[in-house]
Amino acid sequence: MNILSQTNHNVACWLEKVDPYYTQRIILRKGLYLAVWLTAFNWLAQPDVFNAYALSALLLAPFYENPSLNTYKQKDLALVSAFVISGIGCVIFYLLYPFKFTLLFFSLAYLSGLFFFCDHFYPKFKPFILQTIVFSALNMTIKPAASLQVALDMFFCVMLSLMVTFTGYKLHPNLYPKVWHRAFAHYLAAVSEEIGHAINKFDTHNFIKGASHLNALRAYRRLLPRKLLLNIMKTTVGIRNVQFAINHIYLKDKDEQFWYKFQKEIDAFRLAVIAKQEIAMPFVDANETEPTQAYVVKYLCRSIINWNKICRKI
Repeated sequence: MNILSQTNHNVACWLEKVDPYYTQRIILRKGLYLAVWLTAFNWLAQPDVFNAYALSALLLAPFYENPSLNTYKQKDLALVSAFVISGIGCVIFYLLYPFKFTLLFFSLAYLSGLFFFCDHFYPKFKPFILQTIVFSALNMTIKPAASLQVALDMFFCVMLSLMVTFTGYKLHPNLYPKVWHRAFAHYLAAVSEEIGHAINKFDTHNFIKGASHLNALRAYRRLLPRKLLLNIMKTTVGIRNVQFAINHIYLKDKDEQFWYKFQKEIDAFRLAVIAKQEIAMPFVDANETEPTQAYVVKYLCRSIINWNKICRKI
């Protein structure tokens, strides 16, 4: 039992190290979920060109989870565009395969045309162009060669894969609040660390760690459920304002007793966030003659109030 517990602990620590925001585990879960859907529809529909059906999902479905696509509209458009472009490319590559010389020039023209179109009209799709070309070329050797019936079957198999993939993604529960939850806990830890640096009067400091966590919070904010979005944004903005205010205390005299207490309140807030529990308002008396103290206490309280509204829903 001890060995099993130690192994579980080691695995958990490793996961937290390599996937601090839970994003890779979400991708793995969605991949397995999508594989079940594709297997079920393969058994029911029995597509004529299996490679076109299976490989399209394998190579193109991951586009949906690309971090550069930070809204559902962008994700949906990229997914549909990838499948449609690849389906058309599959048909043309397959029909032109017997004519090797023509195929060579068409391939160059097709690649150039896609780059030109994306460069001028759809820049976010540029990283995915080569992968769509690769998939388009995978099925061109299917026998019999240059058959219009096979070409149509191939295209409809790609569209079937698109339908299954798109539906599967839409029916999958929204797990992005977990990403925000992990990133926010790390962000609180970074803010507490910055307060410690200020108290200890370190000559050099940087906000890179806190900024990286804040960037993660911003990157996924448009993917959060609407019913939680307002409170999540207010919770995040409150701590962001606290972090920005810490800039004013580094190189000047400060009430160390106040900042020690405030740091403890931030740490208590972080523990409550990790445990997904409510937390009482901070018991920190701000000096009325020191505006920074009143400012950080005010925004910490606002952040806690909004957190208490959503802590059970994350």
